[in-house]
Amino acid sequence: MILNYSNIIGSKVVFFDDGRIVGEVEEIVIEADTMELAAIILKNPITPFSKTRIVANVDIIGIDRGVVAIKNDESITLLKDSPKVKEWIKQGFAGVKQKVITRKKALVGIVYDYTLNCDTFVINTFLTRNMFIEKIVPITSVVEYKKKLIIIRDEFDRMRIIPTQSIV
Repeated sequence: MILNYSNIIGSKVVFFDDGRIVGEVEEIVIEADTMELAAIILKNPITPFSKTRIVANVDIIGIDRGVVAIKNDESITLLKDSPKVKEWIKQGFAGVKQKVITRKKALVGIVYDYTLNCDTFVINTFLTRNMFIEKIVPITSVVEYKKKLIIIRDEFDRMRIIPTQSIV
């Protein structure tokens, strides 16, 4: 199944065995080299002393519409205990709003959503917007993903233009 990032954010996180809700998805962290979901960040309770909790991809059993199933209590760890995930977040490999440019530095757009294969946890496409033009950028066009910047091949013919609704 393919789901949009925007449909996964806010999904309930449950234990696979008993269906008990343990939180909601606040953010998705991507591993830049593989374009694979690295971890999900759980929404914190509304207290100033709460520590950020994450679930690594190896502990995610499945993602479906509105729900992310994880193994058990031990699947939830603190962000401070995962230096790799912490670094990916710092580098901008979480969420959206990455700038997409070609190798020749032509702006394609800003990522506002992306599609994720829920079987493999790998991104399929980035959905970008530049003013009133939206484009679907297939993952196969990506040359490099670094610090809030996605560099793609120069061929625009592989990207489909999506008509946007006019702003009233």
